[in-house]
Amino acid sequence: MSRLTLKEAVRTSILSKKWKQLWKCYPKLVFTRCTMRKLGHQKPMRTRFIRGINSVLRQLKSTILCKFVVKFGLRERHRHHINRWVKFSAVLRTKHVVFDFCPGPKGSTDTDDRYSFPLDMFNASGGSYVKHLRLGFVSLTLPSDISGFKHLKKLYLHKVIITGNFGAYYQNALFLSG
Repeated sequence: MSRLTLKEAVRTSILSKKWKQLWKCYPKLVFTRCTMRKLGHQKPMRTRFIRGINSVLRQLKSTILCKFVVKFGLRERHRHHINRWVKFSAVLRTKHVVFDFCPGPKGSTDTDDRYSFPLDMFNASGGSYVKHLRLGFVSLTLPSDISGFKHLKKLYLHKVIITGNFGAYYQNALFLSG
């Protein structure tokens, strides 16, 4: 089951009653434009994308996630949903975390509408489990008392605005490799 994509795992639910619930323990959640169904036009597409993620997360029964990926052109106005996803990935001690909100080729590049990524959610719970963190088109305000991400091996930041002392953050990630 772990070698299947989420979409393939969900499709196995039609095989039998036993398999119907099995996909709900899937350890790798990848939500991108490609992994979601055809989404249609831009605004309803975002709405359907958000609803799709929320629907999967409501049904999920996993207690630990290996991978949680959200790659889609979302913004600060979607904060309510994104914050829940960030908290969800922190609580489930996800090792590989991706939140990439870079716009598509026709999307807005308005820097005032970037999602403010809440690093403090990972400080409170789950940050010490993250080994790979990828953030795109977000803004980061680094807290002075950063304590999470001690086992971080890979950090990838793309079009990220950083406020605060990045040096202190970098020093706390003892296993970070170049």
